Amino acid sequence: MRRTSPNPTHQPQPHAPQAANPTLTLRLPGALQRLQRLALRAPFVADLASREATVAKLVQQYVFLPANVRDVYLAHLLRENQQEEEPDTVIVFTASCRTCEVLACMLRALGIECEALHSQLPQARRLSALARFKQGSLRVLVATDVASRGLDIPQVQCVFNHNVPAAPRDYIHRCGRTARAGRGGRAVTLVSQYDVELLLAIETHVGGKIEPLEPEEAEVLEMLHDVASARRVALLELTQSGFLEKEKTRRSKKREALEGTEGPAPAEDWQAEPASIAQHSLEGGEGSKSGPPAAKQASAAKKKKRV
Repeated sequence: MRRTSPNPTHQPQPHAPQAANPTLTLRLPGALQRLQRLALRAPFVADLASREATVAKLVQQYVFLPANVRDVYLAHLLRENQQEEEPDTVIVFTASCRTCEVLACMLRALGIECEALHSQLPQARRLSALARFKQGSLRVLVATDVASRGLDIPQVQCVFNHNVPAAPRDYIHRCGRTARAGRGGRAVTLVSQYDVELLLAIETHVGGKIEPLEPEEAEVLEMLHDVASARRVALLELTQSGFLEKEKTRRSKKREALEGTEGPAPAEDWQAEPASIAQHSLEGGEGSKSGPPAAKQASAAKKKKRV
């Protein structure tokens, strides 16, 4: 094959700069910012983090109260809403699954129809509660933060925060369940003497003051005895159903997993089934006059040493 001679007039072109490899992230923590300054030259940073804020049509209020009567104030506010000609649709946000279930049982004992919604419920019960709430046949939904994201129910007119969220963004997500699609809404937060700093942090984050709401204290305290009785009924009901014991076990396992420790050793047969051991002793079986297996082994070892 004939080879063509190179063009003498052709001048080599300088190398074009390599295309930048963009790195996209929702937010840059301090460690990533330091790495960016050390390893990258003139990087292009796209900040895709959304600006969290409450809408202008949302009325934000707080009730300052003693911590030991928090449930009484909540029951009073819900009963006032129930007595309206057209009651508002309300979501009550709580801090934990246990508190959510106890509050729902307590409110039902007080005659306030409601349902609980949290992660420990069976899927069928969760879907049933949501369906009733969306249809309007259920006016009050007691929920954990599992309902603060992803639920689009435009007709929610009021949000009650039974506790003050530790993170301001959680407060904004809770309030975002109301005042949707251009509608108005109201968010009422129950603040105790221990929650003042959390409230101030929320006000700083949203860039405005939250207005105080002051119910008549005498009217609220009239429900004190009824609420105390209803709470005892709720605790008894949940104890009999086994929910409290299951929740205690679940939280214990979660705590052990977080601490990185192993769980307690499984109980021996003589601890787990004392009734069967007692019956075996009455029948004259082996071990009727001795203690647990560990004690029998220790006693045998001592006898061997003496011999």
